Amino acid sequence: MWLMTKTVAISSNASISVSSAFNVGAAWATTGMVLQTGGTVDLHAVTLTIGGYSPSLGQYTMTGGMLTNVGKITICASSNGVGSLSIGGTAAIGIQSGYDLVVDNSSYGVGTLQIVGAQASITPFNNFTHNKTGSTLDLLFSSDGITAMRPKYTSLGGTVKLGLNGSVALFRTNAFACIQAQNTISTDFATKTTSVFTSAASGTNYVATLDAAQKVTTKTLVNANQVLSFAPTNHGWFAVSLPTIGSATNFDLLLNVTTTASTPIAELDSLATNMALSGYTVTRISPTWTKPNMRVTLPTTTAGTTNFFAWDLTRFDANLAIGAIGNTARGTAILFR
Repeated sequence: MWLMTKTVAISSNASISVSSAFNVGAAWATTGMVLQTGGTVDLHAVTLTIGGYSPSLGQYTMTGGMLTNVGKITICASSNGVGSLSIGGTAAIGIQSGYDLVVDNSSYGVGTLQIVGAQASITPFNNFTHNKTGSTLDLLFSSDGITAMRPKYTSLGGTVKLGLNGSVALFRTNAFACIQAQNTISTDFATKTTSVFTSAASGTNYVATLDAAQKVTTKTLVNANQVLSFAPTNHGWFAVSLPTIGSATNFDLLLNVTTTASTPIAELDSLATNMALSGYTVTRISPTWTKPNMRVTLPTTTAGTTNFFAWDLTRFDANLAIGAIGNTARGTAILFR
């Protein structure tokens, strides 16, 4: 099955059976795009190839549905092609035992594997090959972390990018396994864009950990009347350890967003929309840049536990920054609901 200069949408009622190689923009001078939000695509152990010969472009985006009985997945199969696979939402990929996932099969192509959040699923597979200059693994963490790949073997190189889906997250832990291999991971990515994280192999796991260097204050947010102030930064994190307040199930965190450029106030509305991708309710609360100007409604934490609020605005607009938490005039950091 070849998708050449085609865009295909696969939704909840679809059931597609593929009995020969599934190629998405993998032939010379072709563009193929697939958006799967639901349904099932059964590959019967054939290879899925996304992007191939120059100047081809292949994109496969999954936010739901199932891709089952997959043989090998190759993202960018040949020189100078461009291919990308994005897996997020509740998408599920079933790779048959003994088959591989390869990102950039040449030294001249551009292949990107993006994983968004922790609700998608990828079955264990044989080898994760990601060792070329054009290989990029793009991981966008949600509050519950990231979907971990579970290969038997790994060969790492190229670039890894770590970020936050929706620019903000309230983490319950400060470390996440991104890869859980069966054998020791002995290689690493050549280039790292790590946002609020550091990343490294640890035995059979590849782990992202909140970077102590990006912690904006040594203080922990512990009550509603506390205000945190720090040097404005477009990415950072701090610790949160709140008591249980009655029957409250949520709390509003008040953000002081500032800008280093001449930016229209409408930028805050766009930022609120972007932050809502995190799954939280986000509202601009000031008609001007007067601070606090953004409210993020978060689920209450368990009393006595330490959580971590992180943000990364660099992918949205690196000119924006957060410089304080709370209403500095009233001495209020949060509002319980």
